[in-house]
Amino acid sequence: MAEDGGAWFAGPGLEELDDLMLPGHDQGKPVRPRKASDLFSDLNQWLLKVLLASELPVHLLNAPRASYRHGSALAEAARVSVMGASRFLRRMREEGFLENFAQAFRVVRCGELFRRWQSAALRTSPELRMACLIPAPGSRQLQKVAVGMGDCIGVFAAADLLKLGHVGGVPPHLYVRHLLPTSPDASWAGLAPVSPGEPAQIILKQPAAPESLFRAAMRVDNVLVSDALQIWLDAWVQPSRGAEQADFLQHGF
Repeated sequence: MAEDGGAWFAGPGLEELDDLMLPGHDQGKPVRPRKASDLFSDLNQWLLKVLLASELPVHLLNAPRASYRHGSALAEAARVSVMGASRFLRRMREEGFLENFAQAFRVVRCGELFRRWQSAALRTSPELRMACLIPAPGSRQLQKVAVGMGDCIGVFAAADLLKLGHVGGVPPHLYVRHLLPTSPDASWAGLAPVSPGEPAQIILKQPAAPESLFRAAMRVDNVLVSDALQIWLDAWVQPSRGAEQADFLQHGF
């Protein structure tokens, strides 16, 4: 049982009882408002990608593709706890973004859902503006660094690699799992922080939702690349023609 009174059930024939509230649980107790961001926690964003995966081509999003009738099936496919999947589904229902069609979950009111998802993506995260000690031509430099670090190419450079690019001339982003803004990691061989006022050649960034980003990332030419939904989210908050790239993705895919 969850702290808020929700419950999940395991066993043959019990899955459809997921998310039921205990009788009388809320009687006589004040209703506490929930934060809007709760729906878009790191793992919830991953679960949302799993629910939406069947709407996107396989080369644009790395996620299981299936129909789900109950929380335990979604949890197994997404590799999360049953409790976590049940909480997510309950929030989606409460917000009016999830319905059952032909005994399977279906995301509805996508326009409003995407608008709120974009707003939740405004959370800031640390980044470092870097220069290459030994420059190489364009994308080859970025891929060389990404392979060496084992991290994920994002935003505009990722869109180019997935053949979704619409904006050029912007420094590429590379997502790293941990970033200390004042202390570059020793494993970042060949990179150095740029001096104030100098243009960056690569921007290292720590993602605000690492589970969602890295689980759904695609592998292109031996490097991890952000999925199309992640590119859409991250481009929208970029000042350099980011909204233009995001609109191109949203209306095209």
